[in-house]
Amino acid sequence: MKKKITLALTLLCIILTVGCAKTVLTDKQMDTSQPEYDTGKIKASDKAKDSAHIDAKEEESSMKEIELTAEESRLLCAIYSKEDKIKRGELYSYQEECLSQIRAAKAYLFEKYARDFYVFSYNPISRMDVYGRMLFATEEDQTSYQLLLRQEDDTYHIEDNYYGSLIQKDYDSAVEELIHDQMGIDCHSLTSFSALKGMEFNGNLTSDDIFALGSELSRDTQLFFNQGDFSAGKEEEIKELLLNQNLYGSYSLYYGENLLSQKHVESYVRESKDQISVLYFNCFEVDH
Repeated sequence: MKKKITLALTLLCIILTVGCAKTVLTDKQMDTSQPEYDTGKIKASDKAKDSAHIDAKEEESSMKEIELTAEESRLLCAIYSKEDKIKRGELYSYQEECLSQIRAAKAYLFEKYARDFYVFSYNPISRMDVYGRMLFATEEDQTSYQLLLRQEDDTYHIEDNYYGSLIQKDYDSAVEELIHDQMGIDCHSLTSFSALKGMEFNGNLTSDDIFALGSELSRDTQLFFNQGDFSAGKEEEIKELLLNQNLYGSYSLYYGENLLSQKHVESYVRESKDQISVLYFNCFEVDH
């Protein structure tokens, strides 16, 4: 009997010993996942957050304090946020580039026309638009004019259309004189030069220069006639005369009873459309 009890106790001890060993082994197996949290690695989201934080710090440290004119400050504030920083002249690198474009455009206008202009707005060169676009005017005339700026390598190429306002009166007088001398009828001419041109198209151009340019400078011209001077087929004669003189562009011919006796012909035409007849044609160079 004692032998049986001793044997049972021995078997019980063996079972308990094996069970404890299994428990210890199982715990050690569970510990194999722990090193992932002990390596000091940062989660992807934390890395991105930290990287963004570093970039922002680097960007802040790269800011320069630049003295701005009131106009430059106004234009930059209209484009970018953080107006307080801009007003203090604290600019990021991309804002400096925009400022460089604005200053280049203003310097171009001053060199070309020897005067200052008021700038309504500026849209800088971007990934979406290879051109910087400026709207500007003179202080005495709020008519807006356009300027385009593009960059090639380290050079800005700039064009505008303000020159047209400087040559318009002389050119229209020359057109009126041409039609009177060649066809014996009076007219009133009003031309718009909308083509953007560079430094060579400035206030020093004469009507003779414009006539000689031919197809290099297109224009939109309105011609006004008295009804009695404008007989059937007259527009073909006028078109032929303009083509012979290389005055290329788009033309609108208006004629009405005593039209030229009106003090403000263009305004009268707009207000009295039912009493005015109009014809349209284009004059363009034809290759033979």
